[in-house]
Amino acid sequence: MALDTPTFLARMPKAELHLHLEGTTAPETLWALASRNNVALPVSSLVDLRKLYEFENFMKFVELWLAMCRCFRTEADYQQLVDDFVAYAATQNLRYAELHFTPYNHEITGFGGERALGVVARRLAEAGRAGGVVTRLILDIPSESIEQSGPYTAALLERIEVEGVVALRISIAYARVGASLFANYDRVGCEVPV
Repeated sequence: MALDTPTFLARMPKAELHLHLEGTTAPETLWALASRNNVALPVSSLVDLRKLYEFENFMKFVELWLAMCRCFRTEADYQQLVDDFVAYAATQNLRYAELHFTPYNHEITGFGGERALGVVARRLAEAGRAGGVVTRLILDIPSESIEQSGPYTAALLERIEVEGVVALRISIAYARVGASLFANYDRVGCEVPV
């Protein structure tokens, strides 16, 4: 008996090549994190938060994504972020994912970029070794703060060795600011969208 298309697609192995890890946070999880960590969200109810997940444009995604970043305050929060993603990946038969992560945002929100990256990378590697989704991390440099976040992120990668980190993603603002900010970091791979 032939499988119907949704069942067939659900069973197919998949790869995700551009996914912002923080952006995988479900509305219910975000609501719980915000409540537990006393972080104000741009809405006053879970129902309204779910509506924010219906993105009208890219800026709406960015606003929500920044709110998500502010809600991660403890090591357990970052572990939950990874565990929830790994559980979701299993339901989708996702075998490989290139995940974008932005250490600088976690540095400025107080947890620490290096610390957050360590928890995330360690937990993802453990999941992969246990037979879960195989992941690679691409560290993002947010364009709105490139003059601070760029050198911070590049220096972080020069200072520490992190399992699973394969690239540094510099936004289009890189072209405006210039390569001189990163001249000393030539061992770091770069993904530069045009």
